[in-house]
Order: sequence, then C-alpha cells, then structure tokens
Amino acid sequence: MNTLKKEKKEKDKKKDDKKKDKKKNKTFHLIEERDMTPGIQILKTPLSEKDVLYTIKIVFVGDPCTLDDRKKLLWGYYHNHQSQVLKDLGTTMKDVRIDGFNGRISMTLYDNNINRATSYFPFSGVHGVFLVYRNDDDMSFRHVYNWLSEARRFCNKENVFAYVIGIFPNEESINQIPKERKAILHLMKMKTFNYCPGKEELFDEFINEMVCSIRKINFRDDILEVQWEKRLFESGQYKKQKKGFIPIQSELENSQRKQMERDPYRRLINQEVDRGFTYTIRLIFCGDEITQTQARRLAIGLLNGFDQPIKNIPNLDNLATTYREIDNKFLKIRAVGYDLNYKRGLQYSPFINALGSIIFFDYTNEDSFKHLPIWVKESYKGNLSEMSLFICGLNKTSDQRKITETEVINYLDSFPLQKKPIHCDYEEKNNKEFTQIFKNYVNTIRRKVFKKNYLTMVEREMIAKERIGTIKSSEMIESSKLTPENFKEDEKEEGCNIQ
Repeated sequence: MNTLKKEKKEKDKKKDDKKKDKKKNKTFHLIEERDMTPGIQILKTPLSEKDVLYTIKIVFVGDPCTLDDRKKLLWGYYHNHQSQVLKDLGTTMKDVRIDGFNGRISMTLYDNNINRATSYFPFSGVHGVFLVYRNDDDMSFRHVYNWLSEARRFCNKENVFAYVIGIFPNEESINQIPKERKAILHLMKMKTFNYCPGKEELFDEFINEMVCSIRKINFRDDILEVQWEKRLFESGQYKKQKKGFIPIQSELENSQRKQMERDPYRRLINQEVDRGFTYTIRLIFCGDEITQTQARRLAIGLLNGFDQPIKNIPNLDNLATTYREIDNKFLKIRAVGYDLNYKRGLQYSPFINALGSIIFFDYTNEDSFKHLPIWVKESYKGNLSEMSLFICGLNKTSDQRKITETEVINYLDSFPLQKKPIHCDYEEKNNKEFTQIFKNYVNTIRRKVFKKNYLTMVEREMIAKERIGTIKSSEMIESSKLTPENFKEDEKEEGCNIQ
C-alpha cells in the first residue's frame, strides 16, 4: 500500500512539473509581422474576411451618357488599365494596406437604368463619390450638383468625400475649358480631375490620395488598433477578459451600428451642440404643381408663425425648422418640400427618415385630387414603417370648385382604420383651427414613435458611448433588441406648442 501511494505522489509531482514548465515556456507571437510603411500598398494576395479591418466604399455617379466612361475608370483602376472592360460590371474589390492596416476598397457604378419606383440605394454607407461628366455634354455638367446633393442626402455620413471628374478627348480640350465652367467648379469647392487618354497613372494616384484621406478620417488609428488586438485575442494569443469588463469604445460603436440596423428610428435621435438630446420629426409637404406654392408657405407659417412675412421660398430640403422642449429633451420638427424638378432618371426620395406626409389637393383642380393615391403610394416608399398621412384641401370655398365633399369622404373611407389619414381643409380665416389640428397630428406621431421609456433608453446608451463603463455589456446587448414597438404608447397630452 505504501509503495502504491509513493508511486501516485511521484506521478502527481511529474504532472505538476510539466504544467509549470509549459507555463514558463509559453510565449505569445504575432500572427504576422505588420508592415507599418506609411501610404497605400496594393496587396497581391487577397485578404480573408477576418483580416479586413475596414472597407472603404466608393461610387461613380453621373448621367447615363457617362456610363461607359465610368466603367473605364473603375475597371482601369482595378486592372491597372491593362484589360478590356466587361459589359456587365458590378462591384469590384481591391485589398490594400494603408499605414500598416489591412483593408478593402469597394467600388461600384450608379445604375441609371434601374426604375425609380424600385428600392435602390447605392449611396448607403458610401465614403467617397466620384461625380463624372463629359466635356462635350453640357447637361451632364449641369447635373453634377444634383448628383452631389443626392449623394450627401443618402450617404448618412458626416464626412463624405466628393470629387468631380471631367472626361476629355485630349489635353488640348482640357486647356480650353470655358471660364464659366471653371467658376462653377470653384464655387463647388471640390477637387477636380480632368481625365483624358494618357493620364491613367495620375488618375490612380488621385484615387489613392482620396482613399488615404478617407481612411484617416473615417477609420481612426486607435479604433483599428483595438480591432487588431481583438483579432489577436480571438486567435488565442491574448488572455481572456475578466467578467464584468468595461466595453471598449469600438464595441460600443459596433453595438450602436447594429442598433441602427435593427431600429432605423435611432437615426432621428442625436446630440446637438446647442441643445443636447434632440429627436426629429421629418415632415414632407407634397402635392401636384398647382398646390406647391401654397403648400410651402403653409409649412413655413405652421412652424414659424403666420404673422411673419414670407419674402421668398428657401431651400426645399429645409423649408422650416422649430424646436420644443419636452421633459428636458428637445423635439425638432423639420418641414421638407417635395422637389418636382428632379428628373425621373435621377434617384430622389425625400421620404427617407420621414415620419409624416402632408399631401395637398385643390378643390378647383380635378387632377390634383385624382393624383392623391399616387402621392400616398409615394409617401410609403420611405424606410420607416411608421408613416402618418395628413390630407389638406385648398380653395374649398371657391366658386370654381369641382370636387365635392362626398368624393373626399368616399376616398378617405377607402383607407383601413389603422392607416386612415387626417383630413383638414385650409382657409385663411381659420388659421388657428388648422394650426391646432396640425399640432395634434404632430403629437400623435411623437407619442407613437418617441415614447418616454424609449427615449430614456436611447439617451442612456448615448451617454454610455461618451462615458465608457456606465453600462454593462449584457445590458447593451439586451437593449439593442428593443425598438419603439416594445414600449407602451404615452398617455395623451395637450397639443404641443410648436411655434
């Protein structure tokens, strides 16, 4: 018995000694040596998805006449201008290393042939936009600013790089650019590149410079460094984190990005410098051309007051804006006018991130009433499920009236109860009554979407992003699943004073 015990003790000692030796000899090696050479390097071997720390998205846009030129530019940069352009060219990927961090460049073309009625959003998540025009086509140059405003509207990013590229047949035509065109390009305050055969290498350098600047601003070194360490941790080269660890900044940003995908209403909530926590109700004022002038004046009067004189109509993208403080938070109401001057070939959808649509028709014009179903259908093309309609009739007391009340009532009754729009006819004598109905309309939207508990939860997460460690990772994961539908609707209150 004693001999058996001695043998067991000896075996246990040997096992313990082996474990100690393993711990002493255990060392951590990097997955690969990082090349910290400044600038951009094109990688010959493609990266795996795990090794990609960032993706820079670039879109080439322009009128249909520039489609072939855009294909040449994109395919030339991808294949070093050595192969023929494919007929059906989709998204091209190029793996690069910028300042020591591995990433990917994604380039795509704006498809001008897609129908406007379809849901096509090539600008979502884009970091850079190339605005291409042809020197021999004046309309393509005039539409450059339209493409620029379109890109800035749907990119959902503060730092969007936009460059203008002119397509010329030779260098002589570049030297003969009219002074008016030079002045317009100067007013746009954007970098321009005049492309012609023989400038392929300069164009590649131009793109590389743009990509490097995008990487520095949109993907900071400290965040990429954290992602690199996280990659080492996943490979088993770092020790496991202790329970109850404080989430790092990049994890909070990733969780917020996932929350934005699950809950698009969080895009309407932000921290403004002057006011702090602010949530926005975006309202679109639309209708046929005969109602446009009065509709825009009504939008300004409802938000800024009918007492103030309106000399001219400002920018349609922001007709009027007003704020109201509710429970130490600010409600921002923004009125946007529908621009009928956009061509059908161009992508235009002001109903993105909109919660309300005020549709106007004229009692003296039958077409404006017949087109109401078209405007209703257009209103539901936004990305938010909550869309409240407000139908307003103009010139009801006119002698030339052609639409009867029964026709209006029958049309309103055709809606289901849950989606039935609010109806009110506007007359200059009853400004107060119309304003009160509009206030109640805004209040119903606010109570449906921006509920108190929901706003409190979002505010807590926004504070957690600024002050790391005020929220646990488990709570952050649970709250990311919550949307406005998970909260009860607030009790009815008195009409909000939006003026």
